[in-house]
Amino acid sequence: MPSPICVIDEMLKPSTSDFSLGKIGVVFGDDDFLRRAALHWLVKKSGCHEEWVHYFDGETASWVDVHDEVATVSLFDQDEAKVVVVRNATKFISQHRTNLEKWLEKSNNSSLLILETSTWVATTRLYKLVNEFGFAIRGSVPKLKAWGDPPDLPLIEKWLLHRARHEHHLKLTKTQAEKIVDLVGPEFGLLDNEIAKLALFANSDGGVSDQQLTETIGGWRLQTVWTILDEVADGRIAEALIHVERLLATGESVMALVPQLSWGLRRFGVAAQLIEQGSRFGRQVRIPEALLQAGFRNNDLAKAEKQLRRIGRQRASKLLQWLLETDMKLKGSHSNEGRARFLLEEFLLRLSDQSGKVKSLNG
Repeated sequence: MPSPICVIDEMLKPSTSDFSLGKIGVVFGDDDFLRRAALHWLVKKSGCHEEWVHYFDGETASWVDVHDEVATVSLFDQDEAKVVVVRNATKFISQHRTNLEKWLEKSNNSSLLILETSTWVATTRLYKLVNEFGFAIRGSVPKLKAWGDPPDLPLIEKWLLHRARHEHHLKLTKTQAEKIVDLVGPEFGLLDNEIAKLALFANSDGGVSDQQLTETIGGWRLQTVWTILDEVADGRIAEALIHVERLLATGESVMALVPQLSWGLRRFGVAAQLIEQGSRFGRQVRIPEALLQAGFRNNDLAKAEKQLRRIGRQRASKLLQWLLETDMKLKGSHSNEGRARFLLEEFLLRLSDQSGKVKSLNG
């Protein structure tokens, strides 16, 4: 069964590359920016003018209305490819799965139906039919095929360089792209926002200095988040809580702050798990090796190793579990700002426990 297409892979290909659209496309994934980018890319590939695309809301759309739009040809755009998009289509797919399956098997029209959804289950008959008559395209943060599924930073940086040049007329060096991803993390909407802001300070040929990049990217808020990460990793939890308080006092949302902190801390958790995994199978994984696999760069290894040792084996091995628990609570029982703030402070205080400090990470 064909694997879903990665939108980033397709966006990086030359605009003249061939791509067979078929009559249905499913855009899915957990990154809102990439799903929107996939929709825009597909409409452009179809040749349909943006203003002629017909949109439906999947929460309220009926199958009859969507089918009628797909099946009929407009008097005004009959020479153009017709594109119909159902946004937020999870409910629509669930309610009209049988109708979609019958339509795929029997219809002969040349319209393109695009379903945009956060999830796409591979075990259904509809999944197989979509692969037969169209395609599925994934809008999620690309991951490496390694333990812990770390983000594919080289691919993200390649996308960033491409996006900066072609959408914002900004010429970044590879080192500058690495720096931006380090500062912002693998959040595509934030990355695009930051390079759009940086482009305002570019010189006549589109370049920016390293100093301009450091002063511009993320502003003081993002620099403060980076400071908080260092303080947490160094065990200076009281200072970290003070900086959190200052950020929240300026109107920063806990919901926006936690993912940025999670991005930095998750790599320590992955490194600790790699060391634990090696120990269970009789293979000693050195700390620098684990940190590299977890996504740290060579020039950050000395600092990261010192911080990982400071966190300690006991707490580092629990980081991924704690981050998962925090994320699930933020989406459920602690979804309001007051409870979310309490949850963040509780998480940071967990890391202040000194009980895991003594035991060495490498035994």
